[in-house]
Amino acid sequence: MPSNIPGIVLGVVFGTGVIGYAVYAQFDERFRAQAEEKRVASLTPEQRAAEERDRAAQAEKKARADRLDSARFACQQFVEKTLHDPKSAEFEYFGTYPAEEKNGVYDVQVRLRAKNGFNALRSTAVVCRTRQVVSGDWISVSLQEVR
Repeated sequence: MPSNIPGIVLGVVFGTGVIGYAVYAQFDERFRAQAEEKRVASLTPEQRAAEERDRAAQAEKKARADRLDSARFACQQFVEKTLHDPKSAEFEYFGTYPAEEKNGVYDVQVRLRAKNGFNALRSTAVVCRTRQVVSGDWISVSLQEVR
């Protein structure tokens, strides 16, 4: 009868390692949380206020970047709907589209290659103006090909 002792030993060693890592990770997380609590408790009210302002500024920066990405993606979809052959479209990654926001209206330049009505593949750029409505959906205000 062949012995499966090496497999059992390997299983025990592996299982011990996994359990050890899980325990360490939980301990490490608690340790970090306690250290952060002590750090925050040692701050002056002015320092706490400054940290809160920094956190709020970072959150607003992230929210703005998320809205720009949403506008970019929405514009890509709007442009795709207007194409003669949408399946032929090769869009650049939407995160690279130039975009800016002014008074809640987003201007995005979508760059792509697609087949036209003559079945010729051509590169183009389209400036899409879009805005987000109360429901959270995006509407296209205008689309204009860049010449």
